[in-house]
Formats: sequence, structure tokens, C-alpha cells
Amino acid sequence: MSEAVGSAAMATFKAIILRVDRALLTLNLALGGTVLFAILCIAALGVLFRFALHAALPWAEEANMYLFVWLTCLGASVAFRQRSHPQVDALVVFGPSWIASISSWLSPLALMALSLIFLIYGGRLVEFIGEETGSAIPLSMAYPYASIPYAGACMVIHAVALVVEGTPATSSAAVDAREIA
Repeated sequence: MSEAVGSAAMATFKAIILRVDRALLTLNLALGGTVLFAILCIAALGVLFRFALHAALPWAEEANMYLFVWLTCLGASVAFRQRSHPQVDALVVFGPSWIASISSWLSPLALMALSLIFLIYGGRLVEFIGEETGSAIPLSMAYPYASIPYAGACMVIHAVALVVEGTPATSSAAVDAREIA
């Protein structure tokens, strides 16, 4: 009886983690697309105002820089979840199978540790830089730098989901290389 309750609780926990993970991935993809569209619009406006109207927008470059920081962090989070970040997987591909087995658990845990560093020290950076403002936009520098702990938190959730899901650490490139070898 106790074992059945524990198993049901674990299945519920797994379902919740995976649902949150999927929602977070969808949110980050939507935010990333929106930020990219905003960058393109601001860059187009900057070019139009500078060369067609001969009146440069003083805030365009700085706004794009802030948005690019967010785009990079959102993209890192999405790439982490989709396992599309660069990997060195020669040992996994060409080594013994026990290395792949260890790597499938060790890789997400190591990346979770790195993500916790982003979360903790990114949060400290946001607190430290909070009083600073941009030169062209009077906006606290905490807003662009908040992307670092946000991405760290997202990647921690994604790492937990990868472990719960049991997703192997090998990329599709590694599978292709195994088929070739």
C-alpha cells in the first residue's frame, strides 16, 4: 500500500515537473521571438531615422543591447532544454556504453550546478548593479541583468525535467556519428 502511494506521488511529481518545464519552454520561445522582433523593429527604426530622416535615435542602440542580453539568455535556456547546445561527445559516441550511461546522469547534474551559479551570482549581480542606469535610457541596469538569474532558474527547472524524464545526454549528432561508425 505504501509503495503504491509513493509510486503515485512520484508519477504526479514527474507530471507536474514536465508540465511546468513544457510551459516554461513555450514561454521562453514566445518571449525570444518577441524580443527578436523588437530588436529588428528598433534596428530598422534606427536606420530609418539616421539615414532617411537625418535624426538619429539616441536610445536605439542601447535598447537593442539590453534586448540582445535577454535574447541570449532566453536562447541559452531553450538550447539547454532542447539539448542543442554545443557538446563534446566523442567519449560518449566512441567509448564504452557505461560512459554514455554515466554521462546521461552526470551531464544534466553538472549543468544544473552551472545553472545554480547563474541563478545565485546573477541575482547578486542584479542587487549590486541596481542603482546604475543606462546612458541613453534612464533604466536601471538591473533589468537587462535580470536575464542571467532568470535563465539560471529556467535551466535548473529544465535540468530537473531532463533527469526526471531520463533523457539521454547524447545529442542527435552523436546518434548520427554512431550510425556512421
